Amino acid sequence: MRSSTCAARVIFFALVLCCGLSAADKNSTEYYNEGLEYAKSGRLEQAEQIFKKTIEVNRYYCLGHYGLGRVYMYRPDTMDRAIVHLKKAVELDSDYAPAYFYLGLAQLVTGRYVDSIHSFNSAFEKDNRFVESLYNIGTVYELLGDDYKAFHYYRKYLYEKEILNSSPF
Repeated sequence: MRSSTCAARVIFFALVLCCGLSAADKNSTEYYNEGLEYAKSGRLEQAEQIFKKTIEVNRYYCLGHYGLGRVYMYRPDTMDRAIVHLKKAVELDSDYAPAYFYLGLAQLVTGRYVDSIHSFNSAFEKDNRFVESLYNIGTVYELLGDDYKAFHYYRKYLYEKEILNSSPF
């Protein structure tokens, strides 16, 4: 029994050494938090690299794609990549309202108006604190020349914002 336990330990340590795993390696959440700190301080190039590392560690981590998409939104030449990563974020977590909201913004900026309406609607449906989504939908309808729908969404925005601001919690 003792020799089998010892053999199991040797195999485990061999796997750790072969696979390059160590106690110093970070998980995807730790990388995301590091990238978030870089982004908050305006160090977007470093944030981009860390968010890429987040996705390398776990390509199914919604926040890695979300963070990378947000960073790409700051440069007009990478807006299409922002859309790709924000779409991936909502694919991985269909309830994550911030990803829908920023996807809508990226789509609005790139002239994908109908897509942006759907993304903004999803953001507000998932989390009614995203009342700006309603205002943005009104803006899109105004850009499309539909003044009636624009007015409807601007009015809905004001109504929902009032409810949100009057909430005791």
